[in-house]
Amino acid sequence: KARLEQEQRTSKQQEIQAVYDEIDRMGKEGVIDFANQRYQQKLKKADRLADLQSQAKALVDQFGVV
Repeated sequence: KARLEQEQRTSKQQEIQAVYDEIDRMGKEGVIDFANQRYQQKLKKADRLADLQSQAKALVDQFGVV
């Protein structure tokens, strides 16, 4: 049972990391669309790309992979 729980945690961590990697490859428009489509959040286009990516990752942390 403990092994199964560990595998599920590892799988979830890998899924989150894959989404983080996807966000890192996005440009501004992509990050803004990602946040809007998956989390119904509007990010500000005037923000720097790195800030937008951090905000999108925070959404993933808060709500999980959607």
